[in-house]
Amino acid sequence: MTNRRLLLIGFALHSILLSGCSSTIDVSFENSRLPGIAAVPGAERVRLDVVARDARVQFKDRVGTLRHNAQKIVANNDVADLVRSSVEQLFKDQGFTVAAGGLIVTTEVQNFYFDSNFGSTSSVIFTLRARDLTGRTLYSHGYEGSAEGGLVGALGVGEKAKRELKAALDDALRKVNQDTSLQRALLSSSAQSVPATPNI
Repeated sequence: MTNRRLLLIGFALHSILLSGCSSTIDVSFENSRLPGIAAVPGAERVRLDVVARDARVQFKDRVGTLRHNAQKIVANNDVADLVRSSVEQLFKDQGFTVAAGGLIVTTEVQNFYFDSNFGSTSSVIFTLRARDLTGRTLYSHGYEGSAEGGLVGALGVGEKAKRELKAALDDALRKVNQDTSLQRALLSSSAQSVPATPNI
């Protein structure tokens, strides 16, 4: 059998497989919560209002692509709100009071993406911006989490993307948790402290 005939057969098989696949793979994400988070001393006196902003420039219509057959991986969730709620949970676990009327902490998502060819890489990038009620910026910093995987097949790719993007988000959240400069900036704003409950 000639090389040309082999190439034609391979192309035909690829076309058959591609035609049997949906053009999109839907994935549902759950909020991430890191285990074993230590309380930050004094955090209970600081009120935070965490809001979301989707600042992605590319691929806002998907969270991944399976390159060998051009399938899109699409999130059923609002990705920006997923990151916001995961960061909010981290602040709660650190002991901060999460409620309206406090410091405004915006999670600006720049990237939330699973890319696959022979192997896979996942990246989650967001910036946290903390402002007081006058709009003055107290702190701004970017965080990036990543995860890598092995060969990607046509089956189970949705679960693989979900697992690796969660790992990348957890990696970024760990960096937020370790950012003592962020903690100092939040704690320094005494004007946003939660009023003490009077003794009765």
